[in-house]
Amino acid sequence: MSTTGYAYAISNTEQSLHFYRDLLGMQVDSRSLNWRATQARLDIPVRITGLRPVQGGLEIELLDYIVPFKARPIPSDWKSCDIAHIQIELVVNNIEQAVEILPQNGVQFVSSEYENMLAN
Repeated sequence: MSTTGYAYAISNTEQSLHFYRDLLGMQVDSRSLNWRATQARLDIPVRITGLRPVQGGLEIELLDYIVPFKARPIPSDWKSCDIAHIQIELVVNNIEQAVEILPQNGVQFVSSEYENMLAN
């Protein structure tokens, strides 16, 4: 966790900005490249992008590690029962609108509850 909210490791800054900024409407609050202290010990610099909800609230920091070629990528087939599973919950003003717009932009829902909302 960061001091201003929550920090999440991501694999692609532009892809993540498309989701959080363009689809969910969050605002970019800060950008930096951190290569000191912890990152120096790990020998992995990290691109940090801070996003904040327009209505106020805690910041989300996206941590895009500039991964050396020898590192292993995050598995694309993570399941909710895996030890490394991550689940993020965000509050939106209009859930029906979000459920309609997100799949049109390539977002896949895991829960059948949202699929039922789309069918109605």
